[in-house]
Amino acid sequence: NITQYADAAKGVVNFIFEKMLDSQGRLSHRYREGETAIPGFLNDYAFLIWGLIELYETTFEVKYLQYAISLNDDMIRYFWDNKEGGFYFTAENAEKILVRNKEIYDGAYPSGNSVATLNLLRLARMTGKTDYEAKAAQMLQIFSDSVSQAPAAHTSLMGALDFALGPSYEVVIVGKRQNQDTKAMLNALKSRFIPNKVVLFRPIEDEHPEIAQYAEFTKELSSLQGKATAYVCHNYQCYLPTTRIEEMLRSLDAMT
Repeated sequence: NITQYADAAKGVVNFIFEKMLDSQGRLSHRYREGETAIPGFLNDYAFLIWGLIELYETTFEVKYLQYAISLNDDMIRYFWDNKEGGFYFTAENAEKILVRNKEIYDGAYPSGNSVATLNLLRLARMTGKTDYEAKAAQMLQIFSDSVSQAPAAHTSLMGALDFALGPSYEVVIVGKRQNQDTKAMLNALKSRFIPNKVVLFRPIEDEHPEIAQYAEFTKELSSLQGKATAYVCHNYQCYLPTTRIEEMLRSLDAMT
């Protein structure tokens, strides 16, 4: 069941953050017999950030969103090409090589740049950080020639483009974490295949919810009559809040 998978994912994340960060807090590529080695590559960062975003949207434990933001900022710091944009495969602090490549081919698994582009877009919508979205737009622009020549070889990057072009949504659920109406509303969102969305949860039992530290726009959102309440937004322009699941889903359908 979903709880079993979520618990397994939490265990993996705990292991990585306990065992696979070097003395400076940077992600390592491998762990063996108690030893970490090799500075992490772009793919290590991008795929872990992707997983952390998914784990937040599964558990709504804010620490996973915090980890994703922190790693994303590290990825920008160590891998971003400040001249032309896009991410190099190797970090600036890695072993010196003649050429630092930027990989964008989506083969058996997506490229680090494709995954990083979608991560930037999703985190931008979750946090309101426009610089993330600007970097994603720059990446889509600089890689556009390669994509137009061979779209089938860049399917994941095209998925990020689809998210950027929209419509895409920000959905905030405000309610009491353990209440059945909150769980029902969140489960209804999970039951629909709506890939171009991000979901945030703001607990009303906390006067100063932790999520507001990372998604400031959620700070003023409140529940209606103490019930689980959905805010469906597009580019932070929101429909009227609703306590009805059918109305929430209709709002999402209206934007597609």
